[in-house]
Amino acid sequence: MDAISRPYPYLRSFSVNLTEWPATTFLLGVFISLAFIKILAILIRRQKLARFINKIPGITPINPFLGNVAIISQIFDSTDKIRVMFFQILCGFSHMFDKERIFRFWIGIQPIVAFYKPETVEVILSSPTILEKSDEYVLLHPWLGSGLLTSSGNKWRARRKMVTPAFHFRILEDFIVVFNEQSQILVEKLRQVQNHKWVNMVNYVTLCTLDAICESAMGIQIHAQKNIESPYVQAIYEVAEMFMARLIRPWLWPGLLFALSPYGRRFHKSLKELHDFTRKVILNRKVHILNAQKTNEDDFAPDNGIGSLKRPQAFLDLLINHHLNDPSLTLEDIREEVDTFMFEGHDTTAMGISWTLYLIGLNPAVQKKVQDELDSIFGNDTERPITTDDIKKMKYLECAIKVTQEDVYVQLCTDTLCVYRYEDRSLCMC
Repeated sequence: MDAISRPYPYLRSFSVNLTEWPATTFLLGVFISLAFIKILAILIRRQKLARFINKIPGITPINPFLGNVAIISQIFDSTDKIRVMFFQILCGFSHMFDKERIFRFWIGIQPIVAFYKPETVEVILSSPTILEKSDEYVLLHPWLGSGLLTSSGNKWRARRKMVTPAFHFRILEDFIVVFNEQSQILVEKLRQVQNHKWVNMVNYVTLCTLDAICESAMGIQIHAQKNIESPYVQAIYEVAEMFMARLIRPWLWPGLLFALSPYGRRFHKSLKELHDFTRKVILNRKVHILNAQKTNEDDFAPDNGIGSLKRPQAFLDLLINHHLNDPSLTLEDIREEVDTFMFEGHDTTAMGISWTLYLIGLNPAVQKKVQDELDSIFGNDTERPITTDDIKKMKYLECAIKVTQEDVYVQLCTDTLCVYRYEDRSLCMC
């Protein structure tokens, strides 16, 4: 034995160590057993969940691990291609299950249920208890923190109650000057491309809504339509793009793997620029509000080096005043809410406007009636600013906008409510 083991002394030491440390073997056995039990419990829960979810109409996935995502697994080389393909697949599902107006599909081992029957959606949206968000919202935390979009429960209720007054329709009427100014810039931009064969309206409308929400909610001008290369604009685009790239690549969901990837490095670089900009605006605005209070000024004129305006109290002013009265709302909490509304406020509005323009363009008869109504209001004076009285007269346009927002098939990705339903039959909004 000594002759055999002498050339390989580590073999002898290894065998001796195992006999001298019986606790190691025991602990290793316990760990393996617990891991096996945990995996078995997960598989049993998933099997029970699958039996429950599969009662809902849907296409049975070919691959149990990839789910229905396997349909688009061949085109992971392009985020844009994936986005378009995923949208087309969901639209196809909505047509296939139009009678039921509910269907389920699987992303990996995670089931998702989409429903678009008004009566069903009403039950969910009017529920005071179904406020929990799905697990994917965790991916937004580095960007938006635990603001109104990502929070739930009592925190969500408190934040919702706090910010709602800033969006009362009477206050929004005070910002019609802002909407007029930014809309005029949009029209001028579109006139420059009116002879093009086709135009991607989303790009133009998104910049317009970004300008409008920054000026009305934060009280600053970023001139996104006139300067698309603005660092703030580019940071928002980059962060949103990298977030989408991560969302459709489940292997990047773990924070460490994402941080080490090229997507993660680009995301965090742009995110730092975005947060720094927001914090600077908040701090400067707080200083000016404090100075204005010392001089008993009723109206605060923002001056943050980006643009100077004198507007009614904006969303940011409301948050800062709340912070001054109640320090439990920290400046970082304000940053979370501001970033949330800068993203939600411009992106969702831009999508709604873009789809409205697209659908009206597909229906010449509707477009003609909208044009006739606007001509009856403005006549030949098409350059004058729009007033609130003008808006009240746009009855047909209002109906057309409401119909486009209710259109199931084109709005499926943005307006259809998706939920996860677990074995305890609890719901999480998606």
